[in-house]
Amino acid sequence: MTHTTFTIQWLLPTYDYAEVAARGNPGVWGNGVEKKLGRAKRDYADNNGRLPVQLVGVFEGKRVSDATTENVNGWELLQVLIFRKFVGSADTNAFNMMVDSEGRVLSVDETRASAQQLVKYANKGLITSQNIRQDLLAKAAEVMWKNPRKVCEFLERLRKLTMPETISDGGRLSNVHARAPFDDKTLNLLRGENQDALAMSALMRALRLPVPVA
Repeated sequence: MTHTTFTIQWLLPTYDYAEVAARGNPGVWGNGVEKKLGRAKRDYADNNGRLPVQLVGVFEGKRVSDATTENVNGWELLQVLIFRKFVGSADTNAFNMMVDSEGRVLSVDETRASAQQLVKYANKGLITSQNIRQDLLAKAAEVMWKNPRKVCEFLERLRKLTMPETISDGGRLSNVHARAPFDDKTLNLLRGENQDALAMSALMRALRLPVPVA
């Protein structure tokens, strides 16, 4: 799964991020950023007003929402969709992913979903916010349809992860992990010697992925 190198540094925020966000959506994004920054300063700032900041390596690309069908690698996209669902990330859509010239897909803007959002997302499949174009989802769906064991191996690796308390505290993800595609029923289906076409089709629909046409 594509990722960048990163480090954590304590920095003093001096840039007006709320004003920058407001340029894109006055009255909504600006207010949201201002509230989040205020909470962060209240909860995490040190005695000098510095906040812990994650600095990441450069990823040259564009938003998946702006990508052509040919530009996106289906396996890369599917991994990101599954990973974001597994860790309970909010607002999974094509605007929160980037793709480079080689088709690698990077998950960005990974915000922790609230308890209310997780309930709302329960029956939304892998895409929890704005829809992703069907031509792109079809590439991810094709991977699951044609290479179910490969997908199963990825899911098994995720299930073995020991996640930080900030992600899994209070059992917030227990309901997510008890449902497709992370449950035993799904893994048994994907690792089977002969995949049941009807069961696979039902799984794809549950995940809100288009069912490939034979």
